[in-house]
Amino acid sequence: MDDISLIYYGHVFEVSGYGQAARAYIHALHAAGVELSVVDLSSHHPRQIDDPLVTSLAGRNIDPVDFHLFHGVPPTWESRAAVLRNAIGMTVWETDAMPATWSAALSSVIDVWLPCQFNVDTFRSSLRTPVFRLPHPVPPRPETNHDTDIIPSIQASATDFVFYSIIEWQDRKGPSEMLRAYFRAFPDDGEQLL
Repeated sequence: MDDISLIYYGHVFEVSGYGQAARAYIHALHAAGVELSVVDLSSHHPRQIDDPLVTSLAGRNIDPVDFHLFHGVPPTWESRAAVLRNAIGMTVWETDAMPATWSAALSSVIDVWLPCQFNVDTFRSSLRTPVFRLPHPVPPRPETNHDTDIIPSIQASATDFVFYSIIEWQDRKGPSEMLRAYFRAFPDDGEQLL
């Protein structure tokens, strides 16, 4: 396989869901051997999160660049992506209709990457741009004390099944539905955590 070079644009130092996903993708791409540079689109200063790998990749000079990957809410990166011939857009949405205001941005890129089949089906019906499913990677594990099988940040043992959701508490995100589904699926105590 030829080496791939990529500039990753995202809210990489934010505590938001987009920020968490961006850091996980950057770690996964780096581990896969992709040559990376990172551009932080955040307006938060100082940084909300420190990630040594992401910091080390921020602003790296890569020439030539195979792809520019724009991750986040499309209107926030639309003007930057529209002038590039090799831009990819990556986003996510919770409902069965893509926001109409995203159409121009997502039509100006060569590919749209989405984390789940639900999004692929929703966006494919609204776009001519090719749509690709790229699931969210698992974030890197923090360094832990290997003398114990407990993950300190969530107090889970290695045998627990952990349900994890990154959401802003609002109706569109369906937090009540998620909790109802969890308690319906797991009415009794067991090796699961929410």
